Amino acid sequence: MLESEKIKVLESISSETELRTELVVPLLRKMSVFSEVIDNQGAEEAGVDVIGISTSPFKKPEYTAFILKRGDITLKSADKKNIVNIVETQIRMAMRHPLTHPKLPASNILANRVIVLTNGKISNNAEYALKKSFASNSELNLDFVGQDRLIQHIDELWPRFYEDRRPFLSSYAQKLLNSLDIVNFDQLGQAIRPRTLTDIYVDALLYEEESPQSNSFSFFEKEPISGEQLCKKSHPLMVITSGPGGGKSTLLKEIAITESKHENSHVAVYMHARDILESRDIQRKASKILSEISNDSADDIYDELNSTKLLLLVDGLDEIAIF
Repeated sequence: MLESEKIKVLESISSETELRTELVVPLLRKMSVFSEVIDNQGAEEAGVDVIGISTSPFKKPEYTAFILKRGDITLKSADKKNIVNIVETQIRMAMRHPLTHPKLPASNILANRVIVLTNGKISNNAEYALKKSFASNSELNLDFVGQDRLIQHIDELWPRFYEDRRPFLSSYAQKLLNSLDIVNFDQLGQAIRPRTLTDIYVDALLYEEESPQSNSFSFFEKEPISGEQLCKKSHPLMVITSGPGGGKSTLLKEIAITESKHENSHVAVYMHARDILESRDIQRKASKILSEISNDSADDIYDELNSTKLLLLVDGLDEIAIF
């Protein structure tokens, strides 16, 4: 993969939470230097997003405090966002406040090293200004990891990160869960908390037939397959049939949710048959649908779909009239 494509993948990360949970924590856990990596989000994090612990039988454990930022860290951007001042404040907090987490010993533990990490660029001027602010503290071990060094670590330890990650996948999957996956039992007169579709979903019994027009009852002699197994079939086109209320829509939604949770699966797009009829370019229509429930432009998603497998889950075929 070209360096420019790797940069595009990194820049597609849409939030610091996504940066922390989907890249930094998994990446650090692949580094042999850390015996444990702790996600430090909480009320008492004191500016430290992630804690890396290095242990050795011959010396005391060492603690690395990671401060994560999404986007560029430059003096130019500081004019609008004061990003350098924010980072400086977090570094001071990491220096002065003991690290606190249920997994850490009760005794006061100060970070041995502070690393500022971002998926964007860190300008030389910004790095110099921050180091100058702490020049009088000879005991502070301060380091910076920007886009270029981050790519080096990913290439070494997690090269499939670029291949497996689709820029719109996380936001699409989350929106999909929010739009398809919530079952509100209050509407049914049950005073219990809302459940997800996956919590209560019972997989349909599916039997394969060569043609949807088949009137054969031979399926009673066949072994049923699950919706998840259905996606592993090599057929380019499959039709799910049943009577009214047989669970066709629910099955398609469950397949979309399941597929969207796995980064190496197809890009699942749940859409209605009328969307197919109204569109001259199905891939463009799929891109627009994904764009409407994600943070990415339809053009960017369209480019992404050109290099991946698309799973179209078309509902409502029995609701349209074709002349």
